[in-house]
Amino acid sequence: MITPDQVRQWARLARLDLPDPELERLQGDLDKILEFVRALQDVPVESGSVPDSVSESERGNHPLPSVERPDEVAPPLSREVALEEARSTSDGHFAVPAVVESEAQYERRTGSAGGDSNENTVLREDSDSREPGSSGDSNL
Repeated sequence: MITPDQVRQWARLARLDLPDPELERLQGDLDKILEFVRALQDVPVESGSVPDSVSESERGNHPLPSVERPDEVAPPLSREVALEEARSTSDGHFAVPAVVESEAQYERRTGSAGGDSNENTVLREDSDSREPGSSGDSNL
C-alpha cells in the first residue's frame, strides 16, 4: 500500500502543490493501479503465447492492409516559410516557452526569487548558441 508520505514526496518531486483531499484521492488511485498490476502478474502466460499486438489477437490470421504512405523526398522549407506561422520568433528562430528549467529559473518563476513566469527559450541550430537564461542550461 502506498503511504500518504510517499504521495507527498512524489508530488513535491513533480513540483505539484496538492491539497490534502487531492493527495488522498491520488493515493487511492495509485493503490488501485498497483492492485491491477499485481493481478496482471498472476496471469499465467506460456512462453511465445503473447501476441505482438492487441489487434493481432483480435484479427487472427487476417492481416490488416498497410495504412502507411511511402516516404517522399522533398526540398526543405526555407527559414522564412517555416517561421511564417510561428506564434513567436526571436532573431530568426522559433521562440517557445521554457519546458526544462534550472532550479534557479523555477524559483524565479514560482515567486521564490521574484522571477518572470513567461521566460522564453530560443531554439537555435547549434545548442552552444542558446541565449543566456534559456532552458539549455548545462547544469541540469
